[in-house]
Parts: sequence; C-alpha cells; structure tokens
Amino acid sequence: MKHKEADAMRDVAMARAVLYHAWRKPQERALNIVPLWSRHGEELIAGIRAACAAHAARLIEGRAVSS
Repeated sequence: MKHKEADAMRDVAMARAVLYHAWRKPQERALNIVPLWSRHGEELIAGIRAACAAHAARLIEGRAVSS
C-alpha cells in the first residue's frame, strides 16, 4: 500500500509540474504561441502539427514516447 501511494504521489507531482510549470498557473495562461507564431510563421505551426501527429501515432500504436 505504501509503495502504491508513493507512486500515485509521484504521478501527481509530475502532472502538476507539467501543467503548472514554475509560474504556478496553468500553462495555457503562462505560455502563449502568438509571439512564436509571429516570429516563425506557418512553418512553426506545420512543425507542431507534424510532431503532434507522430506523437498521437505512437500513442495509438502503444509504443513508448520519448521526450
């Protein structure tokens, strides 16, 4: 039981770190794509779409996703 609880707490901490970063607010409030989009244009959006499609394909296939 103690091991399962420790695993659950670790998972919650990782999720919190990913979602809230260092600013202690949701990432959609702290991180904004508009400045990046204006600087890098449609190529950035195309790259993001390609990376998302590859990530989704790996998830669907059940393969490990590298960071």
